[in-house]
Amino acid sequence: MAVAAGVSGWARLTLGLLAVCLAIQAQAGLCQEALEIQPSGKARLAAARRLLAVWILTVLFVAIVSMLALVVIFAMAYGVASSGRGFITASPATWAGAVDERGRWVVDLTAAVAGLGVAWAWARISLAPMATLVGGRVVVLSSWAKTRNAGAPILVAAIVVAAVPAMLLWTLASLVPPSLASHLAQGCILAGLWFPQSIGLMAYFHRRLGPFPTRVSPPV
Repeated sequence: MAVAAGVSGWARLTLGLLAVCLAIQAQAGLCQEALEIQPSGKARLAAARRLLAVWILTVLFVAIVSMLALVVIFAMAYGVASSGRGFITASPATWAGAVDERGRWVVDLTAAVAGLGVAWAWARISLAPMATLVGGRVVVLSSWAKTRNAGAPILVAAIVVAAVPAMLLWTLASLVPPSLASHLAQGCILAGLWFPQSIGLMAYFHRRLGPFPTRVSPPV
């Protein structure tokens, strides 16, 4: 049984890595199509490698921002708890009980604002794949300048684009029991509906916000 569980775990990991590779290749192709770029075979592979680096750096950036947001939430929760009744610094078990109803609203509001802050930070670097393909080099944090005053519109548009696929996924998960067919249907929704629309949205903002000042290098 342990061997079967191990094989299942490795199989899931392999399928997950394969899905990521296919998603990167698809993103490279769709972005190049949206940007009207006609690369050669070697240039396509180079673009996929650059997008992989963009994915990794974006995940690291969002993870760091999320940790900072958690620090703010925990600090606010501690401050609210320390002002409540029954709070004992040396006894962490009393901290949650010391937060009254008003304090919970404050903590919830802080968490909501912190979550929006993380999402806004992602929106500010969401054009990194487009800038990377246009500039011929990996661009992540440098894309922050391009989205100046556009973080909120990008975030709102991304939420609108994801709304319908999210509703379809939720409906499918609620009505259909987990199975291979249901998982394939969910993959079709993501790959056929959300993925192209999100890339089209990023291409739209990339054009609308004007040229990105990058150093254009020859294809590798």
